[in-house]
Amino acid sequence: MLQHSTFWGVLKFSELEVFGFVLHELGSEFEAFGFILLELGPEFEAFGFILLELGP
Repeated sequence: MLQHSTFWGVLKFSELEVFGFVLHELGSEFEAFGFILLELGPEFEAFGFILLELGP
């Protein structure tokens, strides 16, 4: 969990930091956030696919 917090924190985007905390709370609900990140724009597509890969 600490690694995820550090990972999101390093990005220095307040929106992504919030996502990091929410992801911790949701646990396996990564897929929904993957789609949300894809909607945010092309620079976030990689994170969307990473989250989809981490999902159940």
